[in-house]
Amino acid sequence: AEDAQGWTPLLYADNRHETDCVLSLLGACPDTQLKIMGSLLKRNASSKKQTLSVVKMLATVPEFFTFVNRFLKKNPSLLARGQPLHFMREIKGLLDFDNKKVILRTLLDEVFAEEESAAVQGALARGYLGRRVTRCPVVRRGVWASFRRWLRSLTVDQIVQTMRGSFWIIFSGEEGVGPGVNREGIDIIRRELVATSEHSAAPLTLAADGESFLPNTNIRQKALSGHFEDLGLLLAHCHMQHVELNINFSVVLMKAVLAEDFSLDDLEGVDKELYKNLQWLVEDCAAEDVEGLFQTFTVSQGGTEVPLIP
Repeated sequence: AEDAQGWTPLLYADNRHETDCVLSLLGACPDTQLKIMGSLLKRNASSKKQTLSVVKMLATVPEFFTFVNRFLKKNPSLLARGQPLHFMREIKGLLDFDNKKVILRTLLDEVFAEEESAAVQGALARGYLGRRVTRCPVVRRGVWASFRRWLRSLTVDQIVQTMRGSFWIIFSGEEGVGPGVNREGIDIIRRELVATSEHSAAPLTLAADGESFLPNTNIRQKALSGHFEDLGLLLAHCHMQHVELNINFSVVLMKAVLAEDFSLDDLEGVDKELYKNLQWLVEDCAAEDVEGLFQTFTVSQGGTEVPLIP
């Protein structure tokens, strides 16, 4: 319910700084309250300012932040385009890391749907639904390197058209062609992307958790950037063509992509021993034991060492 000015009980509670009341209203019927706020933002200018105030507050108050993100995890479809809570995607700091990952997948799905729709409409206009499949010739002894050379042989426009369309990997000197051969090529690329030793030039290395992957810091930054540029194109193509590359990136890498802050717990997937030691310092190490480590915590200012903890 709302009054003549478009204000709901939730807005009045927030305006009067009744935090418990706001939580109570949200908890009683969260989907309805959040949908109402989305509707008010679209159609009611008089209450828009207060509605934005409530939504932005959700990002700063821990109770609200946790509550809203827990609700969205259970109802991720409400964040999709055209859905009542789509507006929450635009509020900075409102969504946690898990929900941002959902948004990323949703955005990719939306791009895929748009591309598919445009392709079908174009095909219908031309009188056919077929799409030319570009062939990507590779050699078995280095499929990833061959794929990258093939990309480099294309112009920017050709790369865009190819990634939006379809291409099949074919092995040079072999007659086989089609989805099965392409799947084999993708599987080989996936294996070649992961370093098998510290001297490997592959762009990915297995993280400390033994399941996810991190950038291989043993190769030069410029070379690593080139690998990831090409890998990004391949990932986008695989997603749009519903081909599984099956690469599980580390949480640390995903947080970097999404510009999320890191936590101490994230270190466990990178260096378990360092994480274990730091966790011990934080939770179990007494103050006198820290002093016994003979570590100094100072900063140099004008040639003078200033203690960070007096």
